[in-house]
Amino acid sequence: MALFCYVYNTNTEVMKSLYFVAALTRLDIEHNIWNMKDEVAKATGSVRGLKVLPHITMMYPFKFSSAEEDNIIRQLSALISTFTPLELHFAGFDYFQNPRSHTLYVKVDDHPLLQEQHRMLSLYGRDRLRLPPTHTPLRFTPHMTIAYRDLDKPKFDLAWSTYRNRTFDERMTLESLWLLKHDGLCRIPCKKFIFKGFKTTLF
Repeated sequence: MALFCYVYNTNTEVMKSLYFVAALTRLDIEHNIWNMKDEVAKATGSVRGLKVLPHITMMYPFKFSSAEEDNIIRQLSALISTFTPLELHFAGFDYFQNPRSHTLYVKVDDHPLLQEQHRMLSLYGRDRLRLPPTHTPLRFTPHMTIAYRDLDKPKFDLAWSTYRNRTFDERMTLESLWLLKHDGLCRIPCKKFIFKGFKTTLF
């Protein structure tokens, strides 16, 4: 897993940080996604996707003070350690429509077990973190974003003309999730949670 920015925050004031739970990919798949992000950025000028580490969001971003971080990590570790590994299949491309900006993404097959793990994380968010139901949906569309937010209709049409017929076919075993933390500039891996049956490694 590659890290692309290192930022040191010297502000000692207690503030809330932004966290979210995500699945990260193998390095070869990650590099392919970075290349596609860069390709779209050069072709269309849509650069927001370059600021986001390739991932599948499993739990929407939520804010808590850093003082709560250890407690949240313990709770998430207890939950995610019960998850069963599964095979992810990345197959082709699709998009979300939005009046202001579309989202172009790599499709991830809708595995029932992945949906169940997402549902358990959403229920944890509702019950333990008191997050609203609008922020903790019980179903989701698993995907890996290539471009978003600054991908208006003309830029999207240009990108989609390239990706609509392009093939992408990769598989990997999902055996862990990450807690990522936004430091004000980018999202950085904070803690890795291993699924049951897999041993913790150094990386």
